[in-house]
Amino acid sequence: MDFVVYLAIAVLCVVFIISLLILIFMCRRKYEYNRLLVDQSLRFSKLRHDNVDDIIQLSPHICIVLKYE
Repeated sequence: MDFVVYLAIAVLCVVFIISLLILIFMCRRKYEYNRLLVDQSLRFSKLRHDNVDDIIQLSPHICIVLKYE
């Protein structure tokens, strides 16, 4: 009877360790994915802001050109 109890505890420990490793792996992967999304969104938002700045700088010149046409 003692052997069966030790075997059951060993199996439960192995299952617990494997599930813990899978959980850590999945959480790390989700963290990396979220970090990648944030980095990409910052990169694209910077482009949008740069384009707006360019348009603001060109706006007076565009108005001048349109007046003469």
